Amino acid sequence: MLMRVASLFLYSEFDGMKLEIGEFLKGLLNPEIRDLKDEFFDLFYSRILPVFVDFLTTSKDAFAAALVVEILTMCATTHGFRVRHYVTHNAVLQTLLPLFSSPSKALRLAMIKLFRTFISLNDENLNKYVVRHDLLRPVFKCLESNKRDNMILSACLDLLDQIVSKDMTNLLIYTMSKYRPLIAEGPFASNSTMERLKLKYELAVPIDRLARRENLLARRGKEMGQKKATSEEGVEKRRKSD
Repeated sequence: MLMRVASLFLYSEFDGMKLEIGEFLKGLLNPEIRDLKDEFFDLFYSRILPVFVDFLTTSKDAFAAALVVEILTMCATTHGFRVRHYVTHNAVLQTLLPLFSSPSKALRLAMIKLFRTFISLNDENLNKYVVRHDLLRPVFKCLESNKRDNMILSACLDLLDQIVSKDMTNLLIYTMSKYRPLIAEGPFASNSTMERLKLKYELAVPIDRLARRENLLARRGKEMGQKKATSEEGVEKRRKSD
């Protein structure tokens, strides 16, 4: 029965029916109504969710895809360890990365919200998973390619603000080491979120800051040595000509 409902949700010809079934599924998946230990959740994670993920990777129906992503976002918010374990052990997030390039603005926004929700959990293992697979790459690509779309930009910056607000050191290091040019020198470098990101990074990684200072001093010392050598060479040439 549940499989038929899921199939109707994905493949109905009527968007209104998809919306209604989506809300119905959200109700079924609400742990305030149904205990997470209920066998229904075993069925959902073993049979329904794999079908949803496969649909997202193959379907061209952006409307239905955005609804599925909304359900995943609700699961991320309410299902705790179970959804995090499923996502990390089944490569779900990296599988869905192409959806960030969808022509559908609604689907792109849904994807950014999904990633923001997972980031906001501030789960150490999940954060390592994000870093290991460079999962924020499409977010920074969205920042570069949607410079005039305020909704997309706001959603991306809101995601990055989660990293700053919750002092996620490993994600701070990852974003700055991987995307420093865009953060420090890109078109949004003066944005308050970017400014806070840079400041938090400086505070969180004092060793790296010290290394940069030492490199700067060494470079300046080398430049001064070169200038001194050039000056002495000029004096020697003038002495010989006299």
